Amino acid sequence: MKYNFIKLERIQNLRDIWSHEAHHFTHWVADNGLKILSEELGISEIIDPVCEVSVGSKRADIVAKLKEDNKEVIIENQLEATNHDHLGKIVTYAAGRHEAAIVIWIVERATVEYRKAVDWLNKRTDNNIDFYLVEIQLWKIDQTNLLPRFNVIVRPAPKETYRELSESDKFFVDFWTEFNHYADSIPYHFFSPDENFNSRQKPHPENSYNLNVNGYKNLCACLIVRKKEKKVKTGIYIPKDKQAFAQLFSHKDEITRIFNSELEWNEGKKNASSVFLVKSYEDLESVEGQNSIFKWLCNTALVWKDIIKKYC
Repeated sequence: MKYNFIKLERIQNLRDIWSHEAHHFTHWVADNGLKILSEELGISEIIDPVCEVSVGSKRADIVAKLKEDNKEVIIENQLEATNHDHLGKIVTYAAGRHEAAIVIWIVERATVEYRKAVDWLNKRTDNNIDFYLVEIQLWKIDQTNLLPRFNVIVRPAPKETYRELSESDKFFVDFWTEFNHYADSIPYHFFSPDENFNSRQKPHPENSYNLNVNGYKNLCACLIVRKKEKKVKTGIYIPKDKQAFAQLFSHKDEITRIFNSELEWNEGKKNASSVFLVKSYEDLESVEGQNSIFKWLCNTALVWKDIIKKYC
């Protein structure tokens, strides 16, 4: 079957469509957006919305419930970038509506510090409430048709599991959570099976992260963090395939020249083989330090992807 592909144009100023946040956007979400939002969040359909519900001296934009179990849902809308005022509102509404099970903060743009704040809320609050941070995007199909998209930026964390982890394990869960966010934010499609890597890994309490490439089941690009040594590594991990390692090793000089650096080659005696590029970092924990690491991890991982496709 032949398909026609169309080019979508993103609406940059959402207020060109919804000029008033409360009167227009909130009512569009309540009347037309809840089914789309529910599907993007992967939860039961959100139904029975009521707009402008009093919570003490404040008013929540939308209070609704889940179709499956009648749990209460609070939705706060913001046609601008995340800020302190709206963060305070979602916390106030969560505290003021004791039956609330889900709080959804919809924004035009989610900035790093508030993404971290919602992550923090999910990890530190009890199992009775979940927080979502969602960006609203609007795409123009033609002169009369628009396509809305809810891009989920932060989802609930497995809270009890997180609390039981050691501090070291928590570091890696947080590190890979932020790595996923960074990889999603860069201009090229880092997680794209047709172009680069298959789907992201769920953040986990381990020091390694595997990136799979379509068509190469026996090997993957691998990221490793050595926290105590203050080093990070990227390379190719080859489990139980000596022939693939031999093929790669036969191009050792060419691959070394690509990185202009010495590499760690390891031909495993029985099981896995690997080759890695290593870089030292003094700061593995600040936002600035981690962003520098994430940039290096992503850039070098893409080079390893090209090496896999060329030599393996």
